[in-house]
Amino acid sequence: VLWKMVGDGGDSLIDKYLKIHNKFRPLVWADVLRTPVQGYNMDQLKKIFIYNVRRTYKVLDQSNANATYRLESNDRASLEFTTLNFCGIKVRQIELADSANFTGEYSLYQDSNKNGRLDDSDIFIQSSPARNGAVHFDPDNDILPDVRYENDIIEGRYWEFYNTYAGRCRFFITGKMASPNRQPLEFTAPQITIMAQNAVSEKEIPSAFVSQGEPLPPNYMGISAFDCSDPFDLEAPEYAMAEFLAKNPEFKKHPTRQDAVLLAGSVIINRTIIVPKSVLLFIEPGADITLKPGSNILCYGGLLSLGTVEQPISFHGQEDHKMWGSVAVVRPKEKVIVHHTTFQDGGQAEINGILFTGGFAVHDGDLELIDCQFTDMQSEDGVNLKNGFIEMKNCIFRNSSSDGIDIDFGNGIVSDCQFVNTTGDGLDLSGSRITIQNCTFEGMGDKGISVGEDSHPLIVNNVFRNCVIGVSSKDLSNPKVAYCTFFENDLAIEVKRKKAMFGGGYGEVVNCIFAGNKELLQQDYFSHGNIKISHSLVDAEVDWPDCKKIDEFPGAENVLPIQPASITVDKDRFRLAEPEWLAPFSIQRDHAGALVYAGRLSPGSF
Repeated sequence: VLWKMVGDGGDSLIDKYLKIHNKFRPLVWADVLRTPVQGYNMDQLKKIFIYNVRRTYKVLDQSNANATYRLESNDRASLEFTTLNFCGIKVRQIELADSANFTGEYSLYQDSNKNGRLDDSDIFIQSSPARNGAVHFDPDNDILPDVRYENDIIEGRYWEFYNTYAGRCRFFITGKMASPNRQPLEFTAPQITIMAQNAVSEKEIPSAFVSQGEPLPPNYMGISAFDCSDPFDLEAPEYAMAEFLAKNPEFKKHPTRQDAVLLAGSVIINRTIIVPKSVLLFIEPGADITLKPGSNILCYGGLLSLGTVEQPISFHGQEDHKMWGSVAVVRPKEKVIVHHTTFQDGGQAEINGILFTGGFAVHDGDLELIDCQFTDMQSEDGVNLKNGFIEMKNCIFRNSSSDGIDIDFGNGIVSDCQFVNTTGDGLDLSGSRITIQNCTFEGMGDKGISVGEDSHPLIVNNVFRNCVIGVSSKDLSNPKVAYCTFFENDLAIEVKRKKAMFGGGYGEVVNCIFAGNKELLQQDYFSHGNIKISHSLVDAEVDWPDCKKIDEFPGAENVLPIQPASITVDKDRFRLAEPEWLAPFSIQRDHAGALVYAGRLSPGSF
C-alpha cells in the first residue's frame, strides 16, 4: 500500500497535499487576528512532508543485495543471498553454467535451520538436469530483512524501536560442481545469472560479478565466488591419540611406541586425515596405501615410513591413476625418515590454510629420504621441503608433471639420484645451500637444476643430458659446478635475473665437459660477466680461460654416447682446476666430466 502511494517518486501524493495546502495557505496567512506563526508552521510542515515522501520512496526503491557462491566440495556448493535494502528481495530464477563440469542431475535445498550445513531438516526445493552445461532453478523465494525490537538510551532518554538488519538466505546445490582431479589453486567460478526483484516495488535487480573491495552501484546485486572446498579442521591437530583413533579406525596404536599410531597392510584412504601434534605416524614395512581423489594425510606429529628392499611401502592412487592430494608433514618434533617408499599419482592440497605444492611435502622440519621413487607425480613439485635439512640418496624421480623436487630455504645433501623425463625442473632451489653430487638429469622439460633466490649450491659429478637447460643461476644465486658433463642440451648454462627484487645470477664452472649442446651459455644484461667457466673441455670454439677442444684428447669418442661421461686428460697438456670449495670432496683424479655410465651412477665415484 505504501509503495502505491509513493511509487511514482511521491509526485501524485505531493500534488494532492499541495492542492489542499495551497487552498488554505492564503487564509492562514490572512488571519490578522493572530500572529502569522501558523502560516510559517504550515510552510515548514510542507517541507517536512515532501522530504519524508521522497525519502520513503528512496528507501523502498533501494534494491542492493549480495550473492555469494561457495564451492564446498566437488559435489556441493552453497549460494547465499544477503539483502542490503529495507524491502528485501524476491529471487525468481538461478542459473549456473560450466560446460566443463556440469552434467547429470542437480538439486536445490534451502538452509531452513540456518546452521550453514546441508542436513535432513533442510527444505528440498527443486531438481533440475544440466542442459548444455547449464543448470536452471526457479526458487521464487522472498528474502526479507531481519527486524528486531530493541531499546536504547539516546541523549538521556529511553527509546523503544524496531531496527532492521540484513536479511540472509542460503541455498545448497548438489551435483557435479567441480572436477575431482583439479589442483587446489585451480578454481574457475561458474557463470552465475540471477533474476531477482525488489520484494515491494517488483523492480528487476541487475546482477554481475564484482571484485573484492569494489563498491556496488545503486540498485544492483553483486555476485562473488570462492573455493571453500579445501579441508579445514583446526581442532584436529589438538586431538589426543584416543580421540584420533576413534575417528580414524584405519589406524592402530603402535605396539612399542606410546606416542605413535600405526598404518599397516592394504589401506584405502577416501578423505583428508589430520594426525595430531602429539601423535607420530609410523608406516609399517609392506604397507600399500591407496588414496582416492581429494584424499590427503597431514601429520603434525611427525612421520616414519621405514620400508625395506623386501617390503617397500607404497602410496598411490586408484587403478585408473587418478590424482590424489598430498602426504604432508608440518613442524615435526623429530626428523622425518622415509626409506624404500614409492609415491605415485600425487597432487597438491590446501589443508587448514596451508598450501602443499608437493605430493610429498615437509614444512619446517628435517627430512631423510633414501631409496625412494616418485613416479607420475601430478603436483607442482613431486617433493617439497621448506625450511629444513635434507639428506636424500638413491632416489628416482620419473615422469613428473612439473618439478621433481623443490627445496625452499633448505640445507643438506642430494646424492646418487636420478631425474628422468620431468615436465619442469629436476631440482628447484630457492634460498638454499645444498650439495648435489653423483646425480643424472635426463630429459628435463625445463632445467636440470634451477638455482634461484640467493641459493649457493655445490654441484659436483653430475650429468645433464637432453634438458632444455642444464643449470640455471638466477637472482643473486652463485652455484659452484665441477666435474659435470653437459650433453645434448638445448642450453647448457643460463645466468639471469628473473625477479626484479634481486640482482643477476653468478656462478663458477670448472673441470666439466660440454658436448653436443645447441647453445653453451646465455647471460642477460644483469648477469653478464658474472659466470666463470674454466678448465673444461668443449666441442666448440670458446674464449673461456684454460679450456680446450674435446677432440684433442684420446677417448673423446666415448663421450658420444656418454659411456663414460668423462675424459682422461694428460696433466702435462691440461691442468684441472683445484678451487678451495672442492677441497671437502677429496677428489684426486685425472679426468674432466662426470663418472656416470649410461645414465646410471658408477660405483665408487668418489
